Amino acid sequence: MNSEWLSISVNLAILAALVCSLWLNLRFIASRRANRAASGQVPPCPLTVGDLLIFAALTAATLTVRSPLLLALMVTAGAALLYRRRDALGYWRFKLSETGAYLRDGLRGYLTVLLPLTLIVLPVSLLCERLGVDFTQPVIGLFLDLHSPLKITLFILTAVIVAPLWEEIVFRGVLYPWLKKYLPARWAMLLSSSAWAASHLHWPALLPFTFLGCALCFFYEQTGRLGVTVALHAIFNLTTVLLLLLLNHHGNWPPPY
Repeated sequence: MNSEWLSISVNLAILAALVCSLWLNLRFIASRRANRAASGQVPPCPLTVGDLLIFAALTAATLTVRSPLLLALMVTAGAALLYRRRDALGYWRFKLSETGAYLRDGLRGYLTVLLPLTLIVLPVSLLCERLGVDFTQPVIGLFLDLHSPLKITLFILTAVIVAPLWEEIVFRGVLYPWLKKYLPARWAMLLSSSAWAASHLHWPALLPFTFLGCALCFFYEQTGRLGVTVALHAIFNLTTVLLLLLLNHHGNWPPPY
């Protein structure tokens, strides 16, 4: 009975989030119609081609890392390298004192993108099911097979803190503004988001991740603060992890992603 009530509660929470997402999207559409000329707030990227190659190499290396501790060390080393070479925190407008604002705006962004992302995920997952292709990312299967509290904790910390921070630095903080120096913003969004989606090494989720990447670029462009996209990314991963934990322990209803 407890499992049944938990399932009902979670599904009601998901429904409420989708209704909230619909309301936010209607407001967003109305505001865009009223202010079509709004300009972006992401300045030109100060990094050189050499800087970009360094981060490309580090990013490629992280794709082969299975240890959360080693991944965290590589991310820390990469961030330290960038900060030593450029005033990265100033460029991305990272301020510890604004963490609350990042989380608030990130939650608003998450709820805004939730409904359109769901409308993309559902048909893609159904198509994969019809074709006999597993839509679920392999890393989710690895997570559900974990039983050690330490390993589960390390996985959650990696998914909620390390991965969002590193991926947003590389793809939204470095690659997107660098591409924007040479291409229109829309093309820079699409290419950087496609690269981010491809980095997950799971082609069935390529379209949903590309859309989510474009949304992250858009929110970065609107706010000029990379902390907002890090928070949105972290909230997305956190809700997915929590749903997976509930799925693994209390029933068979599927999480939305």
